Amino acid sequence: MNPVDMDNILGYFPGMQLESKLDIMFERLTTLDWRLHCQYLNTFQNDKYLPSFNKKRWGRKGIDFYTSWKPGIFAGVIMDGSDHGLKPADESNGPDFVVILEYDYAKKDPTIMERRNYFLSSTNFRELSDRLNSNSGSFEYLSKLDKSPWRVIVLRQSLKDILTGTNTMQEQIGAMRNSIIEGINLLTQDDLLGR
Repeated sequence: MNPVDMDNILGYFPGMQLESKLDIMFERLTTLDWRLHCQYLNTFQNDKYLPSFNKKRWGRKGIDFYTSWKPGIFAGVIMDGSDHGLKPADESNGPDFVVILEYDYAKKDPTIMERRNYFLSSTNFRELSDRLNSNSGSFEYLSKLDKSPWRVIVLRQSLKDILTGTNTMQEQIGAMRNSIIEGINLLTQDDLLGR
């Protein structure tokens, strides 16, 4: 382990402020009816749609859109990438914002694994992956996430890039909302997950 350096010391209090400000932003964003902006959001899990804010779980902070991962969608900020096996795209830009498509994984449960494998090998999932590989909008598309089998697709961009040019909390919430909408619409495009 490396010793404490000046960046660790000087960045400590500003880092705490970032977390509390992100909490406020995500709490407000959770109250939106995302289905108004993302037409296919609930077609593949209609009975499980329940956006909820998670302050910090598995090294991330943000909104879980479903109560289960068959599949599930998360949008938020990776505060600690060790659980996800995701290092920041560029550490000098700070934490990354992500929209993640997740699916249950339980190696010893054949029912879950059969359902998961069926989903991942489906024509629609492969079509979605191909489309994201060729066009992921303002996001970087990550697949083949061996270090965390629950994450089947990750769309990532720098939080700094999303918030650059904003001056007020309201503008920042708007910029974050737009990124969430873009990411969800990319994942749910043409209802590929719902068919």
